[in-house]
Amino acid sequence: MRKILTVYPQSIFHISEHFIDVKFNYDENAMSILQENSANADGGINGGVNGGVNGGVEFSETELNILACLTKNNELNAGEIAKQLGIGKRTVERVIKSLKMQGIIERIGSDKTGHWEIIDYNKLPF
Repeated sequence: MRKILTVYPQSIFHISEHFIDVKFNYDENAMSILQENSANADGGINGGVNGGVNGGVEFSETELNILACLTKNNELNAGEIAKQLGIGKRTVERVIKSLKMQGIIERIGSDKTGHWEIIDYNKLPF
């Protein structure tokens, strides 16, 4: 951890009592290398990254439904989304985690009083 803190600028780290949040800047060269490597690989992450529309991201029906819910009301929690869509809460939590890891959504604020923010609308099909 010390090495990481000395190599990267401190401005990318947001440290609170229980968490360390790190936000890396978008690097076009790094992304082009990653895209070349993934184009040469078989498959992709659940078939969702290689090729496709919307900046190379393909969404499952469940992901699209959850994103649609969040665009209508960004204060919904996983239980409320699950109830609206008629799917399991754990499924919603798993999909939200995936969307966060892909950099598509971000939680702003606490779980109780925060809201969801869509980071890159260009990746969305709607």
